[in-house]
Amino acid sequence: MKKIIGLLMIVALMMGCAFSTISRFSGKYAEGKENIVPNSGFEVGSNQMPEGWVVLNETENNIIWDDDLAKNGNKSLKINADKKGANLVSDEFPINPLSVYYSRCYIKSQKPSDKPVTIHFIAFNKNGKKVNDYKKEVKLVSDWTLVELTTGFFDGSATYARIAVSIPEEEEENIYWVDDIESYNVHKLAYRFQTD
Repeated sequence: MKKIIGLLMIVALMMGCAFSTISRFSGKYAEGKENIVPNSGFEVGSNQMPEGWVVLNETENNIIWDDDLAKNGNKSLKINADKKGANLVSDEFPINPLSVYYSRCYIKSQKPSDKPVTIHFIAFNKNGKKVNDYKKEVKLVSDWTLVELTTGFFDGSATYARIAVSIPEEEEENIYWVDDIESYNVHKLAYRFQTD
């Protein structure tokens, strides 16, 4: 029993060290790197939706490609939140399971909400099976809020990923704006041990 407890303590310590290692990567590590999210600033598209993005939950009528308010560039995505909420999902982009990715986006709400907005970095294997889902929740204020997420130590079968932003269900109407959803390969791990 003591051996098992000792082993669990070592594993917990290693996991803490791993998290500490990847969490140190911030926006400064993205400088000079290529943003791998397609159409991350919502600048390209036609009709109501920008290219490279889909909205789940059948809320397309609540999504507006907004050229009146943007954090950067000329456009953002305006989401009229209702009792159904909304999920905005990027097209897929390739990833290396041995890499660390720094992702960020800007989100603004018309009024503060007690319910958090969630950003996801979802990794898939070559067959389309979800193998990792890293996420960060943040409660918004009325100004643009930078949401950052650092991910790494992926399942060894991960080959591509998608970024998703989940807008919460609201009892009272609220409006959200999303802009500049980006992800950068900021570090490659020297070695990854995995047992399958």
